[in-house]
Amino acid sequence: MSRSQDLDWIADGGVTSPRGFAAGAVYAGIKTYGPEPRLDLALLSSDRPCQAAGVFTLNQVCGAPVVLSRERIARGGGRALIVNAGCSNVATGARGLADAVRMAELAAANLGIASSEVFVASTGVIGRHLPMPKLESAVPRIETKTSP
Repeated sequence: MSRSQDLDWIADGGVTSPRGFAAGAVYAGIKTYGPEPRLDLALLSSDRPCQAAGVFTLNQVCGAPVVLSRERIARGGGRALIVNAGCSNVATGARGLADAVRMAELAAANLGIASSEVFVASTGVIGRHLPMPKLESAVPRIETKTSP
């Protein structure tokens, strides 16, 4: 069997191929893509605690999601990852860190888990604060599903 055949099962279900993983996404209005809304907020979760690993920037200037997730990865495990596009939450100071913590709390509430088990990632414009009212409205709308 070739290496690509060994990995075929991964492509079949994507990130939810492993048993116990679920994912979902919504348009939160964080990133504007033109006339049609596109998904800009995603949530990936495991039905039980699992091992986690991360690769982070070595740059001394890093965003609040990196600071928070690096700290949580050091503990070795977690259950969920919430990701937004459109705002990197970099160069946002104490408010940025509080917003990253709040994102984790919102995801945890949606999933019924501890917020300390949630990792956070953001990508997008630097130096802009997350639109927290949009996130607070959107996260509860994320319905996670497993692969069939």
